[in-house]
Amino acid sequence: MPAKTDAFGDPYHVALRHESNQNTGHTFGIAQNVDEPSKYVAFDLPGVTQYTFARASGPVIKKLQDKIGAMTAAWTNEVDGAMLTAIIDIEILSHGDGTGIRGVGAAGGSGGTPLTLSIPSDISKFFLGMKLQSVNNRTFSPTVTPVADATGSNCPKVTAINRKTSAMTLSPEFGGSQAGLFLIRAGDAAAANKAKVAPGFSGFVRYDGVNPPGTFYGVNGDTDPIRLAGQAFSGASSSIEDLIVDGSAEVRAFGGNQPKIAQFNPRRVAKLRKELNAKSIYDRAELTSQIANVSFKTIVVHGDDGDINVMSNPFLNVTEGELWNMNSWVRKSAGPAPEVADLDGNEMLRVYNADVYEMRVTANYTQACDAPVDNVRYTNVGL
Repeated sequence: MPAKTDAFGDPYHVALRHESNQNTGHTFGIAQNVDEPSKYVAFDLPGVTQYTFARASGPVIKKLQDKIGAMTAAWTNEVDGAMLTAIIDIEILSHGDGTGIRGVGAAGGSGGTPLTLSIPSDISKFFLGMKLQSVNNRTFSPTVTPVADATGSNCPKVTAINRKTSAMTLSPEFGGSQAGLFLIRAGDAAAANKAKVAPGFSGFVRYDGVNPPGTFYGVNGDTDPIRLAGQAFSGASSSIEDLIVDGSAEVRAFGGNQPKIAQFNPRRVAKLRKELNAKSIYDRAELTSQIANVSFKTIVVHGDDGDINVMSNPFLNVTEGELWNMNSWVRKSAGPAPEVADLDGNEMLRVYNADVYEMRVTANYTQACDAPVDNVRYTNVGL
């Protein structure tokens, strides 16, 4: 996603023109008096703050003091790890709907039974040592369980994880089975209609052609659902190639600019590769990342108005897919996101109640889309 680091205001306003003026026609008096100027709306997107910590114990640092290279390497590893954790978290949430939900419980979570997920491939969004809570609905005012204390010490922590089956051993456990409940990282739940995490793709692109999309960050999508809330389709019983081609056509049919990037779970991309191999069609391209000196080899599918590069993304589960027009997206942050918190010039801090040093990494940011019509989201892919 394109990034800008000049978001020094809150909230960040993103204007959309979803209809041009209609003062036109072949009869002068009627055209002049239609009195319908262009239609504008604006998302009001408050910034959110993400906190990540790199820590090393005092004794370890002391023992490495006379080995400058070793101490630097050890601390660099911790800082790099914190930065990577922060970047992965931002990436996961960029596909979400702003509620912080990472998966849905299938069973367990209490009484000695490991917690499992209804879609096992959602396990890529959960990590060893992560603290969890659950919410009862996908809104910005859910009921959260358990109610966390100041440090989250009473929240279930993942102590063992089977990434194949999605089984997670917790300590402490939830008070009851988590079947059908929505799982979040502890502290990420929305409250009183205010989100804790940034809005993502699933929030901006949500109109399924049946249910009114409602209001999202101040924009009522019901007045023009496709242009204000994008398109979401079921991908059941369709090949990946067909989904991409048809989605591209649907965007163009409603006046959108063609998506240039398709993202699916790696297993679905592998399936697409086999589908194309069977047809002896296998175009590839090199896609340059927003990160300097990083590029990707991608599969190319021909869309309605040019090529679409297909990328695998482990943070989409096997039933999800997305078509992105990156020109309609931006990640706005106050400074780099993430960055070391060093406004006072101190990068390394002492933890007041332990013989530990820490570095704080923060990200003050939000994410925005100024043309949902340019993008497509898929559910039930491969089902």
